[in-house]
Amino acid sequence: MVVSLFLFYPTLFLYPWAFLRFFLNPVTSFYCWNGIMTFACLMISYFSMKSFSKETSRSAFFALLYTFGLYRIRLGYATLVLGEFTATTFLPLAFVGFYHVFWGDSKKWYDLAMGVALIAYSHFLSLYLTVFIFAIILICNILIKNNLSKERVISLAKSVFVAILLMAYVLVPFLTDYLGKNLKVPARSASFVNTFNDLISSSLTSNPFMAYNIGFF
Repeated sequence: MVVSLFLFYPTLFLYPWAFLRFFLNPVTSFYCWNGIMTFACLMISYFSMKSFSKETSRSAFFALLYTFGLYRIRLGYATLVLGEFTATTFLPLAFVGFYHVFWGDSKKWYDLAMGVALIAYSHFLSLYLTVFIFAIILICNILIKNNLSKERVISLAKSVFVAILLMAYVLVPFLTDYLGKNLKVPARSASFVNTFNDLISSSLTSNPFMAYNIGFF
């Protein structure tokens, strides 16, 4: 049995950090890279909300709250879970793309394809959770409304096809190195889930170094 740790951890967006190291010291390189990702998150979240709501003030407010949300700050500065931290940059693009495919402008299906692919190059678990959430929403929509038009189904098919093509660089090695290799996950360690009261109280404190919480906003 072989336990593979970080074998399938995408590293594409860590290369800019490595490139900055040629000109800056390691600490400065990290904060510059973090600043670049934060600026990218601000822009993507702003234009994603603008595409959804068509309102400038609402989009700016959302971008600030989302980019500087407690959970994202915790990932980027407290626990340094950089893959998931990077994936949060592209979540708004994937979600607004999903919205357009089924309820908005179906011609913007490429937002969904690009958003999902960028998440794949950041963090596989975030990709899995995002697709899982999309599947639940889609199933509920079909069961409740059952009003999918042919145009939207075609847009979904195009976005899935393009996303798979864009993800091929990391998806193919993942499949070839995982399937039939008898790889196992690391042994489970002790863990716990906060109660709802703990979640609320820790969120109100807005302390990124406390147990996982969603923050005040």
